Amino acid sequence: MGRPRKSDERAPLSPDLIADAALALVDREGLEALSMRRVGATLGVEAMALYHHFPNKEALVEAVLQRGSPGSLPALTGNWRKDMKATMRVVYEQLSAHPSLLPLRWERRVNSPEAKLLVEQERQIFEAAGLTGSLALNVHRLLGSYVVGFVVAGISARKTIPESEWLPQFDVGLEILLEGVEVRRRAARRSAGLPPRNSK
Repeated sequence: MGRPRKSDERAPLSPDLIADAALALVDREGLEALSMRRVGATLGVEAMALYHHFPNKEALVEAVLQRGSPGSLPALTGNWRKDMKATMRVVYEQLSAHPSLLPLRWERRVNSPEAKLLVEQERQIFEAAGLTGSLALNVHRLLGSYVVGFVVAGISARKTIPESEWLPQFDVGLEILLEGVEVRRRAARRSAGLPPRNSK
């Protein structure tokens, strides 16, 4: 067995260790608690020690966002409704894992790496469905608002409703939305004189 660590011994500071501590702090106390001083105190060091790894708070914030962005988007099958449902479910689960980061994600919803990946995923799904122009933009906004709204509502709901009940409600609402999108999709194709595409 290895030598027991003394109480005053700590793991050496590293960007990953600091980012993990900062993310845990945000999860516990919210974004307003995030500061170099608070993170340093959590790790038992002076705030200045963190600047050897992050030049400023903004760099730490970026690291926290990356640390709190788990998982990848599901592979596409070509079945647009199935793909959209699977994609929105994954996005919901990712956002729900660290709901305190939601304001930051919203601020950076255009230029962040994960946002760009999601937009590209949606673009491919819309292409498979034949959704174009203003209809595609409206669907993008509708689904984004639904997912974010469910995450926000879930912050309070989880206190009284178990996830095993809450998540099926998310799926039901999402299916209803997609049925409405399908109606608009078919109408748009008829108006354009285009043949129907696979509705599933």
